[in-house]
Amino acid sequence: MNGTNEWLNLLSNVGFPIVMAGYLMLQFEKRIQSLEETIRQLHEQLDDQEEMVKRIDQYMGFLERRH
Repeated sequence: MNGTNEWLNLLSNVGFPIVMAGYLMLQFEKRIQSLEETIRQLHEQLDDQEEMVKRIDQYMGFLERRH
């Protein structure tokens, strides 16, 4: 019976931190995936804005050459 108490004590002392670490890892993974998606969307928006600035510059150059 003494061995059983030792195993239960070990499980209660070690099991909880392992479960919490696993839970926190899953939560962080979800947040990291969300941040990756947000960064990807921001990158696409910046690319679109850069393309728009290039088109505006081309158009302004066209207008300047006409006058």
